Formats: sequence, C-alpha cells, structure tokens
Amino acid sequence: MRKLFVILLSVFSAGNLLAQNLPAFRQFYFNPFLFNPAFTAIDGYTEVVLIHRQQWLGFNDAPVASGLALQHATYSRVSLGFTALTQESVALRNTSAKGTLAYKIPISKHHVLSFGISVGVGYNDLDLEQVDYSNDPTILNAADSKVYADGNFGALYTWKNLKIGFALPRLFGQPYISPQLLNNNTVSQLKNQFYSLSYKIEFGTGVVSVEPYFLYRLNRDDQNSWEAVSIIYFKDKIWAGGSYHETQGVGFFFGMLIKEKLKFGYSYELPPIDKEFASTSSHEFHINLRLGKKKVVGTPPSSIDYGAGSTAGK
Repeated sequence: MRKLFVILLSVFSAGNLLAQNLPAFRQFYFNPFLFNPAFTAIDGYTEVVLIHRQQWLGFNDAPVASGLALQHATYSRVSLGFTALTQESVALRNTSAKGTLAYKIPISKHHVLSFGISVGVGYNDLDLEQVDYSNDPTILNAADSKVYADGNFGALYTWKNLKIGFALPRLFGQPYISPQLLNNNTVSQLKNQFYSLSYKIEFGTGVVSVEPYFLYRLNRDDQNSWEAVSIIYFKDKIWAGGSYHETQGVGFFFGMLIKEKLKFGYSYELPPIDKEFASTSSHEFHINLRLGKKKVVGTPPSSIDYGAGSTAGK
C-alpha cells in the first residue's frame, strides 16, 4: 500500500511541480522578479536573495522549495539577474538555473515600460528506488532523469505607484509527468500566463501606506487561480498583511528592513481548504541582502543623494 501511495503522490507532485507555471513561493510582493523577470532590480538595488518554503509542516515527504537568486541594478536601463531553485516532493526533485536580462524604457516622466527575459536549464529527477517498477515501462520512462531548456518572459508597466505586469512563465515546451498518463508530455508556452496588478496608497506624510495586489494565474489544463493580497507598511521599515489564494487558502505576511541592508520576510499559511488532503500549515522565508547603494537610471553615482530613505517592499 505504501508503494502505491509513493507512486501516486510522486506522480501528483510531478504534475504540480515539473509542469507548474510558477515557483511555489507565496510572497509575490517581496521578490516579484521570481514570478516576472521584468521586475528584476526594479527598485534600483543589487540584492542577494535566499528563499525557503516548507509546505504542510509535519507531513512526511511534503513539498519543499529552496533557492538562491541575485538581482543586479546598474545606472543604465539594463538590469541583470540569476536564479537557482530546487523543489522536492516524495521521490521527485526538480532543479532549475536561469540568467535574466531586464530593460527599462521610459515613456514619460512617470511612465515606464520594462521587459525581462530569463533563459537557462532545468533537471527533473524521479527516484523510485524503494518501489519495484521493473515490469512497468511507463514508470521506467517517467523515472528517467530529464534535462530541458527553461525560460520565461515578462513585461511591466509602471505609473507612479501603479504596477501592471504580465509574464509567460514557460518559454519552451517542457517535459513533465502527466498525472493521468505517467508519461512525458510537453506544455505549450502560451497556456501558462501570469498577471499582476498593484497600487501603493500613501497616507499623510507616507508614514503609513497600503499596497493591495491582485494576481491571476492562467495554467495548463484550465487550472486557473487568483489571489488577493494587501500589505500595510510603516515607514517602509516594517510591514504586515494577508492574502487569500483561490486554492491554497489564507496566508499572513510579516517583514522588516534592518539598517537599510537586510530585508526579511515571513509568511504563514493556514491549512489548505481541502481538509482531506493535508490539514497542516505552510511556512516561507525570504532574506534579501542589499549590496551597495541604490542606483538611479541615468544618474552618475556622484550626484545621488545617498541620505534619502529607501523603500522596503515596493
């Protein structure tokens, strides 16, 4: 019975992890470039990013995702990035690494279009050593390690505190393990899309501000979902908020900026709505370390007022 459970859960996870159109991370507001490459270094900071997500705490072989990323700002319109992500669940492991190039196009004083593209490779590994599948050619085929081309594209429009984003999370038709066929298939890049909308509202002198988000994911097999998020900032140093995801349920966020250098974000998710699957919470951590000062496009370093305050969660 346990062998059957491992196979079924591995296949279920493969359908969600290998073919998913976005990383599993919940905190879009904290590191949006993980979802849309056009956001890379959007605030003008070079940052090293560490991410870790543990779903269904206390549940054996539950999905775990970890990653290291870099977003590098320049004084030109170009920004650079790199991400390396690993996701594991039961017998399945998926690892990907991508380099990113983003470019800003000023339309007018407050209107900017940004584009980003990421290209790299991914590696799928389905380890079923504890299960006897020697007489099943379909599982043998699914268990083969697979290397594939990985990439995504994004566009972003900003007007003052308004941000509207669109992304194609998969540029290439990728191999994945179908939950129905235990087979290798490909996903059309146009079947996976991601949309984001946010607007930051400042009150009074800007000591307190609120930033609501709306996210919509268009997935393969018509498994679409939406998420509504709202974050409250205090002096852009401390923030907290909550979200509701159509399938993952309710989540809460907390974060802070320490000495203008270290950003920390944490999210806690209540158990999924479907109580029959995994009635336990999920946790996620983001740590951003800023390197150097803020870079303003088209401004020589000697003319920048480094005494000005910086933002934490834009």
